[in-house]
Amino acid sequence: MFVPSDFMTPMIQIRSNYLYLCLYLLFIVYGSLFPLADWRTPEHKLLEVWQQAMGQHLSRSDLLTNFLVYIPLGFLLSSVCSTRFGTLARVMLVVTFGFLISFSMEYLQLFLPARSSSPVDLLLNTLSTLSGAIAYRWLGNKSTRGEWFGEWCHNHFHPGRVTDIGLTVIAIWGGCATCSVCPFSGCR
Repeated sequence: MFVPSDFMTPMIQIRSNYLYLCLYLLFIVYGSLFPLADWRTPEHKLLEVWQQAMGQHLSRSDLLTNFLVYIPLGFLLSSVCSTRFGTLARVMLVVTFGFLISFSMEYLQLFLPARSSSPVDLLLNTLSTLSGAIAYRWLGNKSTRGEWFGEWCHNHFHPGRVTDIGLTVIAIWGGCATCSVCPFSGCR
């Protein structure tokens, strides 16, 4: 059976958005729970830990990291939900999902002595998810699949698989170079 390529392109794009979303969720889980070892029963309840955390100094890099890391999540969630929901419903769903993921990570960090849980992290992650949803509304508004990025790459780079792989490697390297939870961050 012959299927026109115009029909297949949106299906492939939607499937790849799900793949990117799943991979990014794994990245968030890994980054939030690294070093994934030495799990213990927490000595204090979540609210007690958060009350203690409110009195501690917050570094700019920690604040910036917590804000920036959830923007792609909000963007990817919006791209996956773009054909199923209206704008307001999509934004509310995306922000709720981002809040639940962030809350889950902050709660699980109670069980890891090397990690610290903070309500500020939860707030920044939720605002970051909202920022990603808004960015999708502006940038992804060109089409439901966010083809603006593909066009930008096409205009600035030689199109092809080698370029796609190269850009992915550069993005991963840049993330590892700036992320303290990456096991290769000391290899600069």
